[in-house]
Amino acid sequence: MPPRCGKCRGRKALIELQEPAPRLAKQAFGLVETRGLVGAVEAADAMCKTAHVVLTRYEVTTEGLVTVTVRGDVASVEVAVERGGRAASRVGELVAKHVIPAPHLQLEDSLAGPGRVPAPRMD
Repeated sequence: MPPRCGKCRGRKALIELQEPAPRLAKQAFGLVETRGLVGAVEAADAMCKTAHVVLTRYEVTTEGLVTVTVRGDVASVEVAVERGGRAASRVGELVAKHVIPAPHLQLEDSLAGPGRVPAPRMD
């Protein structure tokens, strides 16, 4: 039975949440970072061949660091990142690998998608 309050005089009271809980993305997010393009290409190839994942982006940063990102269900992304990391370390230098099982929606536009991301507005 729904809770009642004194102000509603027996009528059903509505329960409101003060802040909605943050929604989580439905797909995991995996990253493999290498020093040099060859290792990154090898990692991307291994990730796509190993599991049912989608290669979403690669980014070249300073000092020759290249980050490759994939999306998919958690189990597939974990397997893909592990195999991609091994493949990258065979032909180059693996810097880091990481899986985010349920990324926050703010990552969707900034990290997971292709292209430049507009700076957030501070209204």
